[in-house]
Parts: sequence; structure tokens; C-alpha cells
Amino acid sequence: MAGRAAPGGFVLAAAGAKSRINGGEKAHESPIFPAPEVPLHIVRQKGGSELARKSRDADKDRRAEENTETQRPAGPALAVWRVYRRLQRPELAQQARVAEETLGRYERGEREPKPGPLRKLGRALAVPVERIGETAELLAALDRLPPSEPLAPARTALRLQTELGTLLERGALESARLRPTADESPEAEEAHAERLVIRLREIPAHFRPGWGERCAALRGAAVVTRLCAESTMTAANCGADAIGWADLACLAAHLSKGSDAARRRLLGYAQLHRANAVRVAGQIPTADRLSGEALELWEHGDPNLPLPEDRIFSLLASLRRGQRRLPEALVLLDRALELAPPGRTAGLLVVKGKTLEEMGDYAGAVQGLQRALPLLDLDPDPRTAWAAHFNLCENLFHLGRAEEARLLLPQVYEVAHRMGNGLDLLRLRWLEGRIAAFCGRWAEAAEIFREVRAGFLARKIPFDTALVSLELAMVLLEQGKTAEVKEVARPLPPLFDALGVEREALASLAVFCAAAEREAATLAQARAALERLQRAGRGA
Repeated sequence: MAGRAAPGGFVLAAAGAKSRINGGEKAHESPIFPAPEVPLHIVRQKGGSELARKSRDADKDRRAEENTETQRPAGPALAVWRVYRRLQRPELAQQARVAEETLGRYERGEREPKPGPLRKLGRALAVPVERIGETAELLAALDRLPPSEPLAPARTALRLQTELGTLLERGALESARLRPTADESPEAEEAHAERLVIRLREIPAHFRPGWGERCAALRGAAVVTRLCAESTMTAANCGADAIGWADLACLAAHLSKGSDAARRRLLGYAQLHRANAVRVAGQIPTADRLSGEALELWEHGDPNLPLPEDRIFSLLASLRRGQRRLPEALVLLDRALELAPPGRTAGLLVVKGKTLEEMGDYAGAVQGLQRALPLLDLDPDPRTAWAAHFNLCENLFHLGRAEEARLLLPQVYEVAHRMGNGLDLLRLRWLEGRIAAFCGRWAEAAEIFREVRAGFLARKIPFDTALVSLELAMVLLEQGKTAEVKEVARPLPPLFDALGVEREALASLAVFCAAAEREAATLAQARAALERLQRAGRGA
């Protein structure tokens, strides 16, 4: 789709673009040749393109001023786009070189912007002026809805609001189009890939694939590796987002120039990250199948392509951990550590420590995590620091070194608050409750476990809900509060189907729940159910 370049390398409006407004169609013409009064020989002279641009702008200003009476107020539409871009009014005013007071008058409808300032504001918002006009028309249509016949206007309002949302999303797509970089140096390509991801974050997730198919910038090894890294970083918070980023990486690999062998190598790398995202979403068999396909592409691709090979082994190790094939995971992690640059060593040591923890080797896990701590500053992923500190604290607790773990809690909380992830904070709070219970502070532990249990229930995480419920029950039984244990156990039976564990663990849990319902549960029953459930979760 042809377009005109805006500052910063974005492509904005397309000539002859159409938009559907209130059921009709309106064509927007963008003059692409100089105005007739400018001779073509001037355009061909040095500096002539600048004269042509000024002539086009003057012609557009004249036509816009002639049609002022028929235009809708643009100010409220500017306010909509400013909020959509998450800009404060002073920020937009500064970027567009417009007085803040003037911008406020525009947005309040007290003054209509002339074409020149409107174009400046459109450039600062990275939105074509045509889109601002369409937004103004939709807003005006919403204002015109009659107060009578409430059902029909409500339906019309809903339709118009949907159109406005679509318009905003389309404008975001147009403003995010980056051109490929002409500089093919590794540094330039990495910088281009970073800019691309920043722009993609501004686009609603469900629009990214369609945008990617039309974007010439979405290609190349640097883009593929950066999109894969984004998939890995988002996997901790949202599996669906991680899959979406990995899908874009696969698309970029398909679109990349070069030999078939190079594309196979890139596609294998991207597909393995997609398999990792699918694994995080809990689809282990599908992840295993995708990994097999990815490895075949990788092995039949160009081995000279500069891709981080250690990532292949670390992703496979994560899959083997998910399959509970822990010894295989350790072998893969050791291979990844041999190949990894210093910036990724700490992350691999953290994953290896977690694997040893799952195997019950808490001392080995502590040793590996302590090796990782001095290397954290070299790792660009902030989650590595969080995982290293939290896992060290947890393994010290498993070793019975609760006082050491307790002294580390403030430092771990500091890292968790910097991350701002609610689930991380909930798990840290859970560990704090376990430490309190280990030290015999029953009332404090019970309060924390109730808080954590409510958090897991709200997030619909059945396995952890069951675990913390049993720990809460044990604390209550230590205090002889059997009636409260009954209330704790009641929500557990509906979770049985979702736990996905072996029958023996479910049987032990059912025995405990039945006894709790009769207010006859014992500490031994709760402990047995907890230990069986923990072993089932580890695949032991």
C-alpha cells in the first residue's frame, strides 16, 4: 500500500485510502504530485522537492480553510488520540511545538486548529490527519444520538463505539509501520529490531499478525532473535502473549531474505520458542511435537547463521523439566552453559538450581544459585535476579536453614517490588508464611496462608490452592481448631479434576477432606496428603 513517509521512518496515510463511516464510504485523497502552479523542472532541481512539499502543504491549507464550515471539530478527536497514545497534554504540546494552553483550547472545543498546527499534532501523535478527521466524525455522531427511543440509540452508540475502537487500532497499525534499515551492520540491525518491538507493543495483540504480513521491516536474524526474546520474557506473565510473539518470530523467519537453508535455521529457532510458549501454557504434548519439528528445521539449516545456540539447549531443558525428565534436563543445561556468553550464564545457573531443587538436591541447588549471584549484573533479564534470590531463599528453607531464609526476605521483597508481578509477590508471601510456620508462629502463618490461598483461588491456580490449603490446615490443627479446618477443606473436592495428579495423591487428599468434614481430621492425615501432593507435582 503506497504511503508517504513521516519523520522517524514511519509510513502514515495511503493515497486513496477508504474508511467506512456510519455505513457509507469516504475516499481520502493525498496529493502525490506537486501542485499545478509549480513547474515540474523546479521539482527536478536541487531542493525542488522541498518547494513541491511547501506547495502541496499550501494547497492543502487553502482547501481545508475553504471547507472549514463543513468540518467536524478536531479538538475532541485530538484528545482521544492523545489518551490512546498515553501522552500527557504537556508532553504532546512540547513534541508538536504547540502552546499547552492552545492545545487545551483545541481539546475542549473552544478553538479549532488550523491545518498547520493540526499536521504538527498529527505527526507528534503518529496519526494521519485523515484519521483524526474520521475520529471527529464518529465522536460527532455519538453526540447526535437522540435521547428518545432508548434501545435504538443504544445499539447505534455501541456500533459507533466499536467503529471508533477499530479506527484507533487501524491508526496504530499505520503509525507503527517501520521501514527496513539500509545499514546491514549487526549493531544497526539490533537497534532496528529493538525499535520494531517497541512499536509492536503499542499495537493490540490480535492486530500484530496482520500488520506483520504487510511490514517489510519484519525480517532478518536480528528481528527473529529479538521477537523470540520478547516471547521468553512475556511467558512468565501470559502464555498467550508469549505464543503471539513467537508466531511473529516464525513469520519474520519466513519473510527473511537469503538461502532456503538460512530460512530453515531461522524458522527452527523461532519454532522452538513457540514450543516453549506452548509449554508454558501447559500443553506439554503439543510442545514436544513442535520441538521435534523445530529441531529438524534447525539441523537442516545453515549452521553459519549467527544465532545463540545455547538457547536451543536451554529451551529443550525447560521442556524436559516439564516432562519430568530431570536428569536429561541437567545434561542439556550443562551443554547450554558451555556455549552461553557471560550475559546468559546466571540465568542458566538459576534454571539448573531449580532443576536440582525439583530432584530434591537442595544443597546442590543452593551451591549453583550462589554461583549465579555475582553474575546477575551481566544478565539483561530482570527476572533472573528475582528467580535467583527467591529460589535461594526457598532452598535454604528446604534445608532447614529458616533463619538464613528469613534474613534474606527483605532483599527478595525489594527485587519483587521492582518487578511488579503480583504472582511473584504472592509466592514470596507464601514462603514467608512457611518460614513463620516452621518457627512456630502459628497465628502469623495462618493469616498469611489465608491471604495466599485467596490469591491462588482468584487466579484459578488449583494445584497451589490445594497445597497452601493443606499447609493452612496443618497450622490450624496445631492450634486445635478443627472446625476451621472443615471450612478450609470444603473448596478442595471441586478442584480434584483440575489437579491432574496421580490417583494415590487424590485418594489421600479425599481421605483428609472426608475427615475434615466430620471435624475429625488429624495432623498426620494433612501431612500425608501434602507430601503425596508435593511428590505428585514433582513427578516423583
